[in-house]
Amino acid sequence: RGAKANDVRRRATAKLEDIEQKIEALSAMRRTLKKLIAGCSGKGSATTCTILAALDSRGTRSHHG
Repeated sequence: RGAKANDVRRRATAKLEDIEQKIEALSAMRRTLKKLIAGCSGKGSATTCTILAALDSRGTRSHHG
């Protein structure tokens, strides 16, 4: 026998909740990045870049270069 419609619906609901959580997390990251960009003059050395400093303090900066 196959899955019951209620089981499929429950799985779809759980997947939707997962997607909504991911969207909220991405939205929060977007808001933060927009604030960082707005606060950056784009001048000076990358070693004094406030965006990189903020990303480093959050542990989100890529270490690939």
